[in-house]
Amino acid sequence: LKTILPLQAYSRKYVAGSVQKGGGGGEGDFVTLHTDESTHSGYHYSCVLYLNSQGVDFEGGDFVFNDPKPKEEGTDAKASATDEEDDEDEEEGDYATLAEQIRRAGRIFTPFHPTRGAAVIFSSGWENMHEVDRVTSGTRYAVPCFFTTCPV
Repeated sequence: LKTILPLQAYSRKYVAGSVQKGGGGGEGDFVTLHTDESTHSGYHYSCVLYLNSQGVDFEGGDFVFNDPKPKEEGTDAKASATDEEDDEDEEEGDYATLAEQIRRAGRIFTPFHPTRGAAVIFSSGWENMHEVDRVTSGTRYAVPCFFTTCPV
């Protein structure tokens, strides 16, 4: 870890009801599913520092890791997938769109509820796909930071 260098950091403002304008630090009310390393090949580690708190300054806006469901050993994969889909429908209710059904199929969502001064730190590759849920009221402030292991 002694070779990790800061590469980029910027402030990010998420405003309820606003529309994303471009990537990076543009204002918007959510961030679609992505990996940081796919955005910039030099991003090897990522961090998001939170400047205000969910439930106090804004509603919604969870940081959500999106991971594949683990495969169960000794079960028929097709039967297991059908059972999982039935279980999800019972737990989640009806999905609004086909796109949402596809996004959720075979996935586990792990939300982080932002609080002022907290940080999420993770490797930037496909092992850490993530998104930010829509901010439903207020304004969410964060500082995404990216680090590289390559000499700059």
